[in-house]
Amino acid sequence: MSEKIAFLFSGQGTQYVGMGEWISDHQVVKEVFKKAHDATGIDIKKLCFEGPKEVLNETINTQPALVAVGLAMMAYLNEQGIVPHEAAGHSLGEITALAAVGALGLGQAVALAKERGRLMQKAGVTSPQTMAALIGLSLDEIAAICTETGAYVANINYATQIVISGTVVDVEKACREAKALQKAKGMKERVFPLNVSIAAHSPLMESVQEEYRDYVMGIQFENPHIPFVANYTGEYVRSAQQIPELLVNQLTGTVQWLKTIHTMTNNGVDTFYEVGPGKVLTGLIQNINPNVHVVTTNV
Repeated sequence: MSEKIAFLFSGQGTQYVGMGEWISDHQVVKEVFKKAHDATGIDIKKLCFEGPKEVLNETINTQPALVAVGLAMMAYLNEQGIVPHEAAGHSLGEITALAAVGALGLGQAVALAKERGRLMQKAGVTSPQTMAALIGLSLDEIAAICTETGAYVANINYATQIVISGTVVDVEKACREAKALQKAKGMKERVFPLNVSIAAHSPLMESVQEEYRDYVMGIQFENPHIPFVANYTGEYVRSAQQIPELLVNQLTGTVQWLKTIHTMTNNGVDTFYEVGPGKVLTGLIQNINPNVHVVTTNV
């Protein structure tokens, strides 16, 4: 029986200087970086391969760079005869996935990522913001902590890995409460602050949501040519008409990654390729379903 493949595209935080360089000699990869440069005015190839890290890590640069690398990696895999039957992306990676399924053109995707990055960076300036990953506690326990502290559930990565988002004060308070609960339950403290200055997937992004909506509504989306699963719902998206509002809602809403993977495996997907830098999604999938095959394309 042949395998059923899904491509998964990673989000912000997986970037590093040198990403994508190992496939840079391939013509299809060169074409992706050229189109990305033309669409954004950013020399993404140089930025990815040479940095400097501080510039690459600026959200307005990070997001289009990651989309470009993801699409370059996909072009390379396609050239090797590896083609997905389904696709999804984690947070920012959703834009890459939309290009992968034909709902967006390459230039549209990197330009959208640049605008998303610009707006999220702008929202992050309004107040000190951050995020943290909490491991070992249930969603109900973390949701209760968030209600008490003012933090928000940003990503449900798997049953016991939840990312929270909010102001620095609220997230730090939530982290202290999570550690106290872990200790009370006899668990190891597993609270990991993320090195970000934005509160992604929370109401703190509402200050730029309408501006983002205006941009997204100006894009001509196409129907996905293979099944695509949205972050906001964790369900399949069949028509172009659904896409704009799902993208806008994702900016302030929770990433339903656990549900996304369940949706795909319930539909017969048994092989996942993490397409792009890093191995974050590989680890998440192995925690969600250890019985599926996961391929990391990064080296």
